[in-house]
Amino acid sequence: MEIKLIAATTIDWKTYIDFIQSTTSISPTRCLDKYEITLDSPIAFIMSLQNINSAKIQYLSKIIDSYFKHYQISFLLKGDYETVVQIIQSTGLPTTILYKKKDICIAIISGSIYDWHYTIITGCSKENTHIKRKIFNDFFFILNSSELYRLWNNVSRVKQIDGTIALEVK
Repeated sequence: MEIKLIAATTIDWKTYIDFIQSTTSISPTRCLDKYEITLDSPIAFIMSLQNINSAKIQYLSKIIDSYFKHYQISFLLKGDYETVVQIIQSTGLPTTILYKKKDICIAIISGSIYDWHYTIITGCSKENTHIKRKIFNDFFFILNSSELYRLWNNVSRVKQIDGTIALEVK
């Protein structure tokens, strides 16, 4: 199974900041400096949303779940049809099969960071099969290698005998 992150929400920062400031006199991005987060970071938008409504900014792992629903990402999956369909069915996320020929299947699967966070934790459960957990580990490692590593502050990583990791909410 091959997985590629291909799309993520893009923010029109000028319009967003101008709109919020003109109405509230609040700079939605003032909180980012404290955590050394730049505007090109995927978590900048999520944290700035919270900043509008809160005098005290919470670090990413404490942000209200509803803010995570406003940042979308999409992955391409390539593998054998049976495995791709199995992964699609276990996520419950919007999916389209783009290509199917013989043993090759390509699909796009999309969702909010909120949806992906819980889908990956569930997919990396020690109760899942080795193959399924390995595939969800791949999703996890892709997101963990970006600024989105901060999403996993509330998750314990438990090495499994088969070389995968199981994720458990702390």
